[in-house]
Amino acid sequence: MKKSILAITLFTLLILLVSCSKPGEVTVSKYFQAMAHNDKDTMAAMAVEPKDLEYKSYKVSVAVEPEKKDFEYPILTEEKKKLEKEKEAQGAKALEAKYALEDLNDAMSETRRGSRKSEAQQQIKDAETAYKAEEDKYKEVVKKLNDTKKKLGLEIDMIKMCTGVDQDIDLYEGETFIQKVDVKVTLLNGQEKDYVFMLRQSNLKLQEKTFKGRSIILKIMTAEEFSAEK
Repeated sequence: MKKSILAITLFTLLILLVSCSKPGEVTVSKYFQAMAHNDKDTMAAMAVEPKDLEYKSYKVSVAVEPEKKDFEYPILTEEKKKLEKEKEAQGAKALEAKYALEDLNDAMSETRRGSRKSEAQQQIKDAETAYKAEEDKYKEVVKKLNDTKKKLGLEIDMIKMCTGVDQDIDLYEGETFIQKVDVKVTLLNGQEKDYVFMLRQSNLKLQEKTFKGRSIILKIMTAEEFSAEK
């Protein structure tokens, strides 16, 4: 009977401790538990870029309040559509400049008069410059489009990690929260090192139904790395 009462008491205390902890602290603590048990699957499910720290102990020193950010999915989706239209329009301009250059080269091969050749050569140089300018603009648009597609893909991956939703995201409204958690870690060699865990939570809403996502770890870095990145 005494053992049962003790077990219930310990379980109640554990529940109270977890409930009193901030969401960011709970997420970080669960990640450290996964590292302690070398649970790679849990670490991969919790962190976008998992890191395995070999440690003796840890302590959450500061967990700032989550900061609300713009929901990136609709922003990136619109940017992608815009850049796809720009790519098509700029591609047409580059193709037009290419055809103009080819026409001038054809005309040059048929020209025999010296004065006309000199004039044609200048026109070809101007056309080459114009074509290169349009082609460079096209390549720049393509690069922006590819970068946006990559960001959108990562955004979808993170929404899925947080909420489990990876289809028909356009139907949802959303909100994103970013949280910084400072952790003091004692390594195996006894050295103390400050780490920063950047957390993200995404919530989705469909009509009147809200899907509250779980916190995931965006990045794990030393305090020095965090300062350098800022």
